Amino acid sequence: MPPIDRPTLTIMMYDRWEKTDLYAAVLEDPESVAVARFNMLGRDFMNFWKSQRGGPWDLPAGRIAEFNRFLRGTIEIVARRDGAAENVRSAGPTAGRSY
Repeated sequence: MPPIDRPTLTIMMYDRWEKTDLYAAVLEDPESVAVARFNMLGRDFMNFWKSQRGGPWDLPAGRIAEFNRFLRGTIEIVARRDGAAENVRSAGPTAGRSY
């Protein structure tokens, strides 16, 4: 995930087969610019939020680099706020830091 200039990065789940869920995820927060899909082992994911289940989760900006170390595979941008549904695949688990 890229560095951000806000205090937290909100992470939430959505049903990847429901386009309405996908766009609701972007439109819910006026500062959201995209929806990204990533993979991480469940045990690693829960290490960040031991007591909060179901989300959404607020990842402190200072922990994004730590979070990135646990990502597996590619980060895929699946929707952008401008309405253009895209399937842009990143090059690897550290991709996405440049946008």
